[in-house]
Amino acid sequence: MTLLKTFFLSLILISINTVAQKLQTAAFQVVPLGIKGGIDEKNLSSYLLAPSNTTDFISLDA
Repeated sequence: MTLLKTFFLSLILISINTVAQKLQTAAFQVVPLGIKGGIDEKNLSSYLLAPSNTTDFISLDA
């Protein structure tokens, strides 16, 4: 009986997680820059980040 309860509890939790992911909307837009290399082809990337439905980007570079 305990195995059956554990199975159904797991099934419910997985279902809730799946539904929540489908209902969730993106909070940010991320635009990757320079991911294909360039003059310096080391581990360098930068990104543009903005809240959804705006064009107010900030640049993230490391």
